[in-house]
Amino acid sequence: MKGTGSFFLSILAGILFALWLLGLWILSSLPGDDVQLPAFPGADKLAHFLYFAVGGLLLAWFLRRTLHWQGWKVTCSVLLTMALIGGLDEFHQLYTPDRSGADPLDWLADATGGFLGAVVIGWLYVRSRDQKPRAEGRVVAQGD
Repeated sequence: MKGTGSFFLSILAGILFALWLLGLWILSSLPGDDVQLPAFPGADKLAHFLYFAVGGLLLAWFLRRTLHWQGWKVTCSVLLTMALIGGLDEFHQLYTPDRSGADPLDWLADATGGFLGAVVIGWLYVRSRDQKPRAEGRVVAQGD
C-alpha cells in the first residue's frame, strides 16, 4: 500500500502548509502590543527567519510530494513563493494596529528563511535516497 501512504503524506504536507499560512495570517493580525519577543537586538528578524524556514520546509515538502519536483526547481519556487508571501505579510502589517510593516529587512528574513527550509528538505531527500539499499546491477542517478 505504498501508494496510499504516499497520498496521505502528500495531503498532510498540504494541510500543514495551509495551517502555516493561517498561522501567519493570525500572527500578522495581532496588534503590536500583543506580540512579545525576546529583548535582544534582531529578535524580530530571527522570528521572521525561523517562521518562514518552517514554511519553506513545508512548501518544499509539498512540492516534492505532489509535483515530484527536485533540486533547483523546488528551491527557486519556494524562494519566490516565500518572498511573495513575505511581501504580502509586510503589506498586511501596514494595516494592523501598532505594527510597522513594509520592513525590507523583515522581508529579507522571510525570503532567506524560506530558502533555508527548501534547502533542508532537499538535503533530507538526498540523504534518505543515498541511505536506501541499492539493488545490484541498477544504476542510480547522482545529484538532485
